[in-house]
Amino acid sequence: MTTLLLHFYYTFGKLIRLSNVVTIRLRRVVMIRLRSVLMTRLSSVVMIRLRSVVMTGLTSAAQSVVKVYKKAQ
Repeated sequence: MTTLLLHFYYTFGKLIRLSNVVTIRLRRVVMIRLRSVLMTRLSSVVMIRLRSVVMTGLTSAAQSVVKVYKKAQ
């Protein structure tokens, strides 16, 4: 009886260790996936912001150039 209990505890401990390893691996994979998704989303948001900033800068520069050109004429 005691040997059976010891065997059960041994196999149970092995299973728990295996599940811990699996959960750690899964967590790593999930974190890497989440990080990549977040980075792509962040980069797209940053690109959109940069594009809007560049566009507003270009439009303001064009407006000032047009004003200067109209004054010159």
